[in-house]
Amino acid sequence: MMDQLDHQLRRLHSSTEALYDYRRALSNSTGSLARALSALSTAEEDSELSGALSQLSAVQEKMEQVHAEQASADFYQLSEMVKDHVGMVGAVKDVFQVPIQLISATFEQFIFNTRSISLYRNGSRRGSSGRTRRRR
Repeated sequence: MMDQLDHQLRRLHSSTEALYDYRRALSNSTGSLARALSALSTAEEDSELSGALSQLSAVQEKMEQVHAEQASADFYQLSEMVKDHVGMVGAVKDVFQVPIQLISATFEQFIFNTRSISLYRNGSRRGSSGRTRRRR
């Protein structure tokens, strides 16, 4: 269960990083569009169309800022939070692993001791039944 949670959180973290990259690329593309519209508005001879293109350019510049802020918010708020959760799940997995290793080592020692006692008992029976000492 912890492994599944860890795996899902890691996938979510990579998805949030991808979201950040996409939003950053959207911001850059919107900025390029704004600059292109600005250049087009200065080259346009019709004053009404030039004004409309200039306003559209200003809107696209604002949209670029909004997309950049959203990308940063996604990264710092969501991605970093998921990364912290991945770290916490890893720590919990490590904490659970220590008792399991301890139990495993204790069980192995128990099996070894049981076999040793069994071999000792079987060996002492064979030794006493097969040999009888005579006293002179």
